Amino acid sequence: MARTSKSKSASRETYNALREDIIYKRIPSGESLVEDDLAVKYNVSRTPIREALKWLENDGLVIYYPYRGCFVKTFTERDVVEIYTVRKALEGICCGTAAGIITDYNISLLEENQKKSVEAYENGDIPLANRLGDNLHKVILEISGNTQIQKILDQLKGQQEYFGSITSKMKGRMLKSLNEHEQILAALKAHDAKAAEEAMRAHMDSTMEDMLQEARNARVEL
Repeated sequence: MARTSKSKSASRETYNALREDIIYKRIPSGESLVEDDLAVKYNVSRTPIREALKWLENDGLVIYYPYRGCFVKTFTERDVVEIYTVRKALEGICCGTAAGIITDYNISLLEENQKKSVEAYENGDIPLANRLGDNLHKVILEISGNTQIQKILDQLKGQQEYFGSITSKMKGRMLKSLNEHEQILAALKAHDAKAAEEAMRAHMDSTMEDMLQEARNARVEL
């Protein structure tokens, strides 16, 4: 039992480390992921590497080709459009639902989260501001209570974080996101379901369009 638990822990730690290296492009898109090389790099046996690669394939961050092996996924403009289209539809629904049932307590939590996000941005801590921005989305999903939508979006979590690491480096994008989050919060506070859904959908569209524009101008790499 202890050995099994230790093995699972090693697999999880390896997965987290490899996942972070992919998300933050320390391992580039299209890179071949050779088990023996990864085992040396992360100082583990091949078993945790194999488990980690399976989980990363489920996350949509790794692609396995028969007879060729595993490779870091190379994202395209189509991937950006498809993922943000899904997020726009599903998070828009949840935001509208949340507006009708949100409590004063939850509003205060979101306002505090937004305040900390703005402070982090003003202090130049973009990674923290980005994590707090992601938390706003997470809390809204939880408030909506739609577990089926949460399950679907959980499957896209790795790819969402990958794109989030890109948008956090785009000039002016964080400030736009903060302002868009303010509009979402205003609609939630007003318990205006239509406005809340529209604000979330507009936020997704804005983020998607900015990322596509930056990629087309070669200012970011997908």
